[in-house]
Amino acid sequence: MTPPETCVIIAAGRGSRLAGRTPSKPLLEVAGRRLIDRAIAAALLAGVRRFVVVTGYEAGAVEAHLAARAAAEGLSVETVRNDEWEKENGLSVLKARGRTGERFFLLMADHIVDPRLLEGLAERGVDAGGLVLAVDSRVEGHPYVDLDDVTRVRVEDGRIAEIGKRIEGFNAFDTGVFLCTPALFKALEESQGRGDFTLSGGVRALAARGRAGTWDAGDLFWIDVDDEAALAKAETAVAAGLDGRTGSGGSARRKPGGPARFLFCAAGFLLLVYLVWRIGFDAAVAQVARFGPWFLVITGIALGWLFLQACAWSLVQAAHFRRVPLLSLFRAKIIGDTLNALIPTASVGGDAARAFLIRRHAPLEEAIPGVLADKTIEFASGSLFLATGFLLSLLFVDLPGWMDAVAAVCLAGMAVGVAGLVLLQQRGAAWTLERLGRLVPGVRRFVARKEDGIRALDRNLRLVCGRLDARTGAAAALHYAARVLGAGEVLVVMKVLGSPVPVIEAVFIAAGVSIVNTALFVVPGHMGVMESAHVLILRSLGFAAETGLGVGLIRRLRKLATMSAGLVLLALDKGHHRSKGGT
Repeated sequence: MTPPETCVIIAAGRGSRLAGRTPSKPLLEVAGRRLIDRAIAAALLAGVRRFVVVTGYEAGAVEAHLAARAAAEGLSVETVRNDEWEKENGLSVLKARGRTGERFFLLMADHIVDPRLLEGLAERGVDAGGLVLAVDSRVEGHPYVDLDDVTRVRVEDGRIAEIGKRIEGFNAFDTGVFLCTPALFKALEESQGRGDFTLSGGVRALAARGRAGTWDAGDLFWIDVDDEAALAKAETAVAAGLDGRTGSGGSARRKPGGPARFLFCAAGFLLLVYLVWRIGFDAAVAQVARFGPWFLVITGIALGWLFLQACAWSLVQAAHFRRVPLLSLFRAKIIGDTLNALIPTASVGGDAARAFLIRRHAPLEEAIPGVLADKTIEFASGSLFLATGFLLSLLFVDLPGWMDAVAAVCLAGMAVGVAGLVLLQQRGAAWTLERLGRLVPGVRRFVARKEDGIRALDRNLRLVCGRLDARTGAAAALHYAARVLGAGEVLVVMKVLGSPVPVIEAVFIAAGVSIVNTALFVVPGHMGVMESAHVLILRSLGFAAETGLGVGLIRRLRKLATMSAGLVLLALDKGHHRSKGGT
């Protein structure tokens, strides 16, 4: 079902428990972004195109901010004031009457929510004359809920049986995210006629008629930023990307396993089957069978480069934050590499998990920027390695003309990337994109959607570039050495298969395959892509297609071996946390 076009946001309260931080709670910044902007961003990602914002306390400041944002981004924002903002929030909701259409979302400005809550509500739908509330059934030990302040819900057969802050026998929490019809306004009018000005009063009126449904939000993130403790939790959660927007491409992230993921995986598998059929199954098996015990050698090489990367991460973590045991970082790196292969996110999905995997040794507020800093250094070192591979191929390798052209384009791309990185270091991502937005209007919309990520990138660049000491240089060297070990794996595989290559060609093969894998990251595990890249590149070097397929399949099997180790370590990590949670 399509999402409603309109979203009502309640931004009328004072927020007395956070009054020392900002005159207006909706304008409070969490991780560098205002609460009201976060609510708008979540709704935009869920498909909303029009906003009705109810203001009250410090209405002028909130309305001025919204007007400026609407003008800059072309948003449709209507504001309506509630001069009696001291009363309960049900009165503020009633002020939106006549401005919503037949279906609308209802959000609280002081809640940070994953956009998928809104998407789930829209897919669930709402019956005429009713509403649906997104509820959280994790009532035991919820890390982001203040039990003394949260609105409790008793759900029966998918409907609200009881709702309120002091009810007993509850089995869910109110997330503050609703999909409504105008029937809510009539219900609020009725409850306020009885002296109950709460939003829950109107919901109770609809529930009494069986018109208040629920949708279970599962483990999706939400938090009510109501006091200093909640603010600290929100800052940490947003930095970790739990709000569902960090790093997204302009749409809410969906859980892995959706139709697109299945299609990409199927396409990659079919490509691999086609390669084996076209080149010959017997030839492929013969190539793999020749490898024998050498398989342990290349598995050791792969673990070796992961260990070098863990050492680099250790240097970065120690340079900026507290030290973490090297073996813990190595374990997290293996798991992260496994998740990168399973999740189609341009090799960053597993990196996002690394901070959580070391949280026993470093809090998230230190682990997350540590991972980001390490990833920045790894990116720079990886770009240098790729540039090395393509430059050496142009100078010393006899390639077909079309492959020379491809290598030249890739080298130019690396040069542009390095120049861009230097510019980002000097001026920052926000400054660079703001200037670009003057020339390309679409960039401004991108910046608005990606504001959190851009700010995080700037903070990370300042962190790394502001402390370029010997440990930073050593970390970069270790990441580069890890890439060189990848070329060493190619050397070993080619030698065992009876087709040895010079070091320069091995570097070119490793760089070329890396570029292809990155370009087609949407295919989980690079299924079929990695094998095709090996065939293409080795053919350009004069080798037979079966040799290219053999190298690709052997490296695939090695990848499966390291992934198996990562999955075992991940299972052990989860088991450890479950056992701790049960004690």
